[in-house]
Amino acid sequence: MLRHDRYRRGVLCASTALSLCMGIGTAAADDWSVGTMTDLGTVAGDLASAVAVSADGSVIVGQHLDSMFLPHALSWANGGATPIELDTLGGSYSSANAVSADGSVIVGLASIAAGPFHAVSWTNGATTPTDLGTLAGGEGYGSSAAAVSADGSVIVGSASNAAGYSHAVSWTDGATVPTDLGTLTGGNYSSANAVSADGSVIAGAATNAVGYTHAASWVGGATTPTDLGTLGGQSSYANAVSADGSVIIGTAQIVSGYQHAVSWSNGATTPTDLGTLGGTSSSASAVSADGSVIVGSAANAANQYRAVSWIGGATTPTDLGTLGGGGGQANSVSADGSVIVGSAANAANQYHAVSWTAGTTTPTDLGTLGGSNSNATAVSADGSVIVGSSSTATGPTHAFVLRTRAAAPMQDLDNIYLSMPLLADDTAVAFDRQAGMLSDMLGAQCRVAPGASWCLDTTLSGFAVSSQQNALIGRLSLGYALSGEVTAGLALAVTAKDSIGAFDIAATPAFGLWSTYSAGGAAGTGFQADLAIAYGKTHADITRGLGLDNVVAVTGTADLATLAARAGIGYGLQEGQWLLTPSLALAAYRTSRSAYDEDANADFPARYESLTSDLTTATLSLGGERPISDRQRIGLNAGIVADLDYGKAGLQGTSTIPGMGTISQTETLGRNKARPFLAASYAIDTSPGSTLHVDAGISRAAYGSKPGLSLDIGYGTAF
Repeated sequence: MLRHDRYRRGVLCASTALSLCMGIGTAAADDWSVGTMTDLGTVAGDLASAVAVSADGSVIVGQHLDSMFLPHALSWANGGATPIELDTLGGSYSSANAVSADGSVIVGLASIAAGPFHAVSWTNGATTPTDLGTLAGGEGYGSSAAAVSADGSVIVGSASNAAGYSHAVSWTDGATVPTDLGTLTGGNYSSANAVSADGSVIAGAATNAVGYTHAASWVGGATTPTDLGTLGGQSSYANAVSADGSVIIGTAQIVSGYQHAVSWSNGATTPTDLGTLGGTSSSASAVSADGSVIVGSAANAANQYRAVSWIGGATTPTDLGTLGGGGGQANSVSADGSVIVGSAANAANQYHAVSWTAGTTTPTDLGTLGGSNSNATAVSADGSVIVGSSSTATGPTHAFVLRTRAAAPMQDLDNIYLSMPLLADDTAVAFDRQAGMLSDMLGAQCRVAPGASWCLDTTLSGFAVSSQQNALIGRLSLGYALSGEVTAGLALAVTAKDSIGAFDIAATPAFGLWSTYSAGGAAGTGFQADLAIAYGKTHADITRGLGLDNVVAVTGTADLATLAARAGIGYGLQEGQWLLTPSLALAAYRTSRSAYDEDANADFPARYESLTSDLTTATLSLGGERPISDRQRIGLNAGIVADLDYGKAGLQGTSTIPGMGTISQTETLGRNKARPFLAASYAIDTSPGSTLHVDAGISRAAYGSKPGLSLDIGYGTAF
């Protein structure tokens, strides 16, 4: 689902949410400091805390406690440090529990005039909640919304049914009546606590027939929970799920009764014990977008609870250290796992908000708002904004925000979405460039003159298709006559640095091996055959978002490699002064791009899995050559290249782009699967056994309607 929002780190401008741009702190867009805590204030001097933040850090939600210690939902946006109180349903309290990645939907609960609370949403900057109802209807039953998908289209939580039991529920695409997600067979209660970015995986807990609570999941719209089991004890609980839905985390009871942090990966229904630091218990509180980094706390041998992480499927926690005291807790982690936040005790046993970055196990003290204690509760998916609560110099606790880097310019979310298909298209063209270079390598052969044993040919080749795709190749081929009919050799080439859309490709070295057979020897008559293999590898800086309005470009670096092979046959016929050679060749290319991450410090970075594309072609051609003097020759070659098999370039991975936790994008270009070509050549013998040659050609390019033009200038010698 694509949204039509315009994003800025600090300013969110949606065409459907003008009130959000105009009504929430736009005049205070620079109030959130970089590197130090900003007091987000409260209402009427009461206590306040921030509990969640959107993917880009532009929208923060939380609550404050009034003089009766009743909670009231709050939001902050666009860099403003003045809280906006979110209304109730006529009752006396409300709570904001989560915000969608794109910042458009805040969910939680609000009391009605008759007293009970109902699940609610506040959408597109509205301060008036939408009542999401209950399973039973009427004023005497309650419900609550706990989590929301990246684009706000799926909300999950719990609601009371007519029997008074609380069941896990979901609301989809703006529904205001919950869908009952049921319980385990024979159980009475369930709750939905977390949902993946696309809304397809819901995690929570449900009771079974004997009343024990087990972690549960609902996948692909299921309305019956799947029991996720325990570690031999009676209970377990799932409290978070990765953005891509691959990893669920929580706690499970072991046989002795202690709770251990656990994970369930790739649909598993048996928990994996994540262990402790030598103590009795542990818990997992948050997980990165792809499930590779899990954070929480674990008891050490002295039974002190320390902040910990589990990275890359580890089942033993890593102690993240403290500020000199005994304890700590990791509460949240950025999408790529590079920023972890929580709290840690100092030598005076005061707990301060802390962060851990780039895999460090030493916490950075984020300080306080003048008081003695603070706690970082959440970090934005892009790692740029940390939120939480801190005591102040006068005592009351206030919500805080801390920017880790300066706010970026306003960005157009539609164009950010558009950057993905454009990147897939540029990838396809870059892959074709790699295959084209290797195609030249496969044909880089030389001819041994009668009476000689060796041949050497050096060529400078240029190829261009408008400004979209071009190449400059220096090529050398060395051959040795194994017999009068068979020649074998090697080829070396370097393609100059090149730019293709998003790809800034470094100079590409390549090498190949080849052999030819000619029944007529150097005369080129009779049966002809050739075999060749080639390999080239380089690296490219890949910048997504170039040329798009209101998009800050994001760069990563990856390796590009192509392996190619060719087999050809032909027959040389002497017709008058013309040597005519019809031929058929088959070639196969495998081009790959390594996995890579975009700059983690940029806006909305993405992580891409490795990519491989296969291409098989057939070339049917007719070549002709004739002398025009004792030392000069001309030639013509015409034919067609046809794709027999082609694997489209497709991007797979994860991103921090709001509403796009998982990347799945295939190239959108139309490929020209049959490509005719025509080439002409001129050669002059500069001395016995040495030849200067010039070749020019025109062909249909693999992409687009503009023809490809080529020019080769070379010098060959036999010795």
